[in-house]
Amino acid sequence: MFGAMRQSWADSVSFTTTVYTFNTNTLWIPPSSLVSANVLLVAGGGGGGNYLGGGGGAGGYRTASGYSIVTGTTYTVSVGAGGGDSANGSNSVFADI
Repeated sequence: MFGAMRQSWADSVSFTTTVYTFNTNTLWIPPSSLVSANVLLVAGGGGGGNYLGGGGGAGGYRTASGYSIVTGTTYTVSVGAGGGDSANGSNSVFADI
């Protein structure tokens, strides 16, 4: 999930929150009105134990507040996959976070 702040100009400055959710790896070009973002990354969870093993663990998470967005920049988004039997899941990545 990716929360972004758009800055719009009128008689005063106002902000709009737009949520972007990515379910697959992609290259993302943000709208030119986007100036900063609050980022939430959730990694893929671990796989459960095979045979009589327990359930898998949840994926870790990482946040970034006020991440600067540069107009015209393409950002890499990688979505972490869940782990298979007794295996770790993979990390989710946004740009350099």
